[in-house]
Amino acid sequence: MRRVFLASAVFVTISSSPAATSSKYVSFSGGNGSSAANPILVRAPNETEAEYDYIKQHFGDSSNSLLAPVRDEKRRLIIDVQSFTTKDGKKHTVYFAHSFDTRDYLAKGWWQKGLASTRYQEAVERILARGFQQDVVVRTVHLPPFHPEWIAGIVQHPTGYRAFRLDASYSVWQALEERAAGEKDKLPTIRGDLQRS
Repeated sequence: MRRVFLASAVFVTISSSPAATSSKYVSFSGGNGSSAANPILVRAPNETEAEYDYIKQHFGDSSNSLLAPVRDEKRRLIIDVQSFTTKDGKKHTVYFAHSFDTRDYLAKGWWQKGLASTRYQEAVERILARGFQQDVVVRTVHLPPFHPEWIAGIVQHPTGYRAFRLDASYSVWQALEERAAGEKDKLPTIRGDLQRS
């Protein structure tokens, strides 16, 4: 089975004031953090939060930037580069590392297990029916609060594969709530708008 990894660079600037991390579940070991080859190994429920706590404990308050993580396949580590400026104006860079998660979260979808509201699930499946057909080999279902639902996925064709996105024209959840409140029933007018790449 061939695996495909999608990566994106994320630049986040956060003031260093994380919630306290329990030292019972957090440990630091390994290198001194001076380079990617010599990172501080982090074991914690939330590695990024633990990294911010480490910086605060060793350098004081600072303005932090987490640069795009680097995946080290050979050592099976994610390298986080924390670049920050302390109150005295000095710039620092510390390299942290943690094991990457090898579990496959796409193996079994939560959708097949059923939602709490079968009425809602059935309405989504009816309106966005194209996203649930047999030729869809990969799909992700998005149920954002206060916005229309949508599905993104990959369809298999005789000549290859195509990506698609299917958007509900109005929030299915909102329409069900409005119907229950006795307002105008918009559910029959909601359609799935298909976009192909």
